[in-house]
Amino acid sequence: MNKNVTLVTINSEQELTGGGHYLRCLISGYEKVSGNLTIISKESTKVNFKFGRDTLFLHLKKNTISEIISRMLFCPSFLLYYFPKIIMQCKKSDIIALHSSRLGVLVFLFSFFFPKKKIFCHFDNVEYLLLKSRISKPSLSLKYVVNIWDYLLIRLSEKLCVKYSTKCSFITLSDASYFSRDGFIIPICYEEFKEKSLNPNGDYYLFTASFDFEPNIDALKDFSEIAKIHSDLKFIAAGRKLKNFNFDHIPNLTLIDSPSVDKMESLFICAKGYISSVNFGSGMKTKVAEAMKYGLPVYATDNSLIGYENVLNKSYIKNYKSLSHLSTLLNLSNDTAFDRTLICRDFAKYYTTFRVKNELERMMEC
Repeated sequence: MNKNVTLVTINSEQELTGGGHYLRCLISGYEKVSGNLTIISKESTKVNFKFGRDTLFLHLKKNTISEIISRMLFCPSFLLYYFPKIIMQCKKSDIIALHSSRLGVLVFLFSFFFPKKKIFCHFDNVEYLLLKSRISKPSLSLKYVVNIWDYLLIRLSEKLCVKYSTKCSFITLSDASYFSRDGFIIPICYEEFKEKSLNPNGDYYLFTASFDFEPNIDALKDFSEIAKIHSDLKFIAAGRKLKNFNFDHIPNLTLIDSPSVDKMESLFICAKGYISSVNFGSGMKTKVAEAMKYGLPVYATDNSLIGYENVLNKSYIKNYKSLSHLSTLLNLSNDTAFDRTLICRDFAKYYTTFRVKNELERMMEC
């Protein structure tokens, strides 16, 4: 379509988080549909991923000063501190895209300074629901006070995003419904995977996440409980901040802290199945799609399957209601040989980055 696009995000394209992954989904999509693409993102010292050689990056440093000043100006993200730099870059673009509903103040300012430009806002969850859970238990700590202020700012920010953006996209229909919008749906997606690398002889059940996020910490407790119940099976949990936890009393549960990208891929390839025990939190759970990418059967809670309506009735999706139900499912299917090639084909049909490309094209045409 030959449009110049600037994508502004609170995340780093190199970070190994759900937000980082969704950013890479958007970058992959925009690389396929734009003439020139510039990403304004959080500075990172690590290089985990490569991007198109024509994609440009402007990295901004997140620090205490940028965080405080931005929040004093009613933006719950460090980026407003750098508004002069950001607006200079956006002058050159036909489309300004913002990844995160924390950037409502920027959406408002862009709509004021550039009334003729298209402004897209890409929600990757409903932030205020998470903050609401964080402030549900009052305390006198500084963190609690900051969370209250962030909650108020995020409520404002999300309203500004919906009101002043040209178009909004959401990860799930459920998220769109919170804002009474018919917005475009861009789910969690991945690049395609070569089926020849599949390993049909996996011998453990896997759970992966960032373990500084409350829903994932809660899910880890349930994952450890199911490992304790099934001492005859092997379980592996892997992800950031896992070193803060200790389950030495469960010998069949292995913890792998902050694995590299290659190590994480190896863990998926060699797994027998994937368990997603997340019980709360909005948005779409990235790792369910990633498990499908590697042909793994998925055992998941209702919350984990939000956004996966296309595959809910598939035989390899095992939706469980309680730990006892999960235990029964593991007993029944432990010796089942799932068709991993079929799972990969469904992944390719519903959750590759070409779907992101198609939705972005629709947004641009409207």
